[in-house]
Amino acid sequence: MTAPGHPKGGQGGKGGKRRKNQKSQSTDQPQGQSPKNSNPTFKNKYGKVSIIGYKEAPMKKGTKIKELARDVFETIQDSAEESQVGDSFVYGNGCGIGLLQRFDQQQAEINSLKSDVQKLKGASDGYLRIRRRALATYQRDDPDKSRMYSSDLAKTIAEGNKAAHGGDAVTDAGLFDSGIENNAELMIEIYGLSYSKVLSLDDDRDYESIKILNARATIKLDKRDVPQEVEDAWKTYISLLEKNEGKCQQDDLRSEFKLAHDNFWKVHEEDRAKNQAERVRRK
Repeated sequence: MTAPGHPKGGQGGKGGKRRKNQKSQSTDQPQGQSPKNSNPTFKNKYGKVSIIGYKEAPMKKGTKIKELARDVFETIQDSAEESQVGDSFVYGNGCGIGLLQRFDQQQAEINSLKSDVQKLKGASDGYLRIRRRALATYQRDDPDKSRMYSSDLAKTIAEGNKAAHGGDAVTDAGLFDSGIENNAELMIEIYGLSYSKVLSLDDDRDYESIKILNARATIKLDKRDVPQEVEDAWKTYISLLEKNEGKCQQDDLRSEFKLAHDNFWKVHEEDRAKNQAERVRRK
């Protein structure tokens, strides 16, 4: 249950008794120390508190559930204390706080698993395109099957080439993080950030920034010069990431991040369209 403000010990007679007990106990504290269950930092920092109580109670035959609950609630209140779970200020008994702690841990595990699934999906999609390219290339190069070669196969090969030689910042960062690759400067040269900063973006699920890293890297890995307009837009975005320690702020439509994000994709798409037109002209 969540309530605004700082806990007052409940309402009514029981709550009043609890407040009185706490006040009398505070006189026994050594001078200069805060009484038990008092933490001014929490009071000032948080605008709300999660209040929780949990206790298993034996129920004998003939016991009235409301009377049992009333006794249990009083026991919970008497043993309640202040604590912190994750970023939340909580007030409750040990068992109740323990429940919130387990929930917080499980939520962190779920978020980690979601991130892992996202990485695996990206790697899997790329690998499938590479394998389709291998099958299409076989059909293209086999004399007996070359007559079946079509524009669809050509597109499959092109997509496979892009997957094989394009940017994949998170997967490449994992290679350096695991020690499989050792030339860490290569990450900065291709992506503009160290592998640890790329992994931080992934932990923060900042997939928009990762897409920008990959888009510029794909041009560079394609062994062609990055157009000046694209390079300038990319550098602007990277500098904002560095300035804000990787915390992307695109929610505000007027923010520097949003403007830099949109400008990069604008010049990138213009370059992509220009190259597409050039390839068509050569055909």
